[in-house]
Amino acid sequence: MSFQPLRTRFFDMLWQRDDAGIRQLLINNPAFLNDPECRADLMIAASTRREESHLVELLFGVGVELDISPPNNPINRPVNAAASTNRWLILEWLVKHGAHINYEVEGREPHCFPLAPAILAGRLDVVQLLVEAGAVLDVCDRANNTPLSWAIAYGKTEIADYLRSKGAVESEQARNYRQPPPMTPVFRYMEERCGSIIPLGWQPVFPGSASVTVHTVLHEDFAGAFTDGMSSRPMVVPSGMERYRFAELAMPLGEYWPDHPAAWKEEKYSWAVQWLLRLAEYPFEAGLWLGQPYSIVANGDSPAPLSAYTLMTCWLLLVDKSPLTGFTRPNGDDVVFYTVLPIYTAERDFERRYGLRALLELFAKNNVSPYLDPHRKCLI
Repeated sequence: MSFQPLRTRFFDMLWQRDDAGIRQLLINNPAFLNDPECRADLMIAASTRREESHLVELLFGVGVELDISPPNNPINRPVNAAASTNRWLILEWLVKHGAHINYEVEGREPHCFPLAPAILAGRLDVVQLLVEAGAVLDVCDRANNTPLSWAIAYGKTEIADYLRSKGAVESEQARNYRQPPPMTPVFRYMEERCGSIIPLGWQPVFPGSASVTVHTVLHEDFAGAFTDGMSSRPMVVPSGMERYRFAELAMPLGEYWPDHPAAWKEEKYSWAVQWLLRLAEYPFEAGLWLGQPYSIVANGDSPAPLSAYTLMTCWLLLVDKSPLTGFTRPNGDDVVFYTVLPIYTAERDFERRYGLRALLELFAKNNVSPYLDPHRKCLI
């Protein structure tokens, strides 16, 4: 049974802040609420799309668990989602109502995921809340950092002092510390721009071509997928555009995508990564370049949806979009990054008529998230 129409109605009501309508939707459609994947999606959305906890309370009141996670993605829980999006009031409500904050995934040491975002945001009060609730302080997380190492790395002295007073240790002292993997120039650049890298993120999600792989990184400035290897070949560029011969792609991914790359092989996630690989091959197959300062690639002459999981039809590629502004190799070659964002055909046509600036201003006016949201409504 497909629940996509009900999902669409839920997210429309969420956008409109129609909690009464959401309650009635759930009452009238018990099968929707009883589906494990739908239950998880609803609670994750409620934990990230609002500043206050009203919708989380509503879902909890009709039986949705506070520790629920999507099938095959146990890391994506409401406490993690709330912390990742700085929804501190929601996180506080979840913790105070019994949500677990430490857990293991695939046999790894249990750790407290919400601590790192709280530390990076400088929220000593949230750190104290988590520590008092039993946050583990002596193991490394997936980024190979302990909470104390996060605090030291980001200059959060007061938080670091507090953590030390509670027995926290630095990464190298943790029993599950892992030696970091070797880095390619692209890896090194991403680490310099985005801080600590998730070791699992360096494993290819899909093989792609012989030379291009996709990896993941989680950071407050950029969280998503990026290519490594596209820049091993030069694109054919016009005279004077030599800076754009070598490029990599980056795709910001939001709470709809699992943190754990192994779960991305599910079709509802894999389509985005498969498109990233297709876009990485596109200029070499076509014998052209991706343009500057932007380019739009449509899915066909009469653009079709990018997948069965979204109605968007085109990709907007923005070069040098902060924080990924590119780097220079030792041999002097520049490597640029194109940030990849999905848009609708009508939005593409709007850009053709009024220009990129007008489209970006429209996005800003409507608070369009920089992260991929397959359910985002068309603005035209």
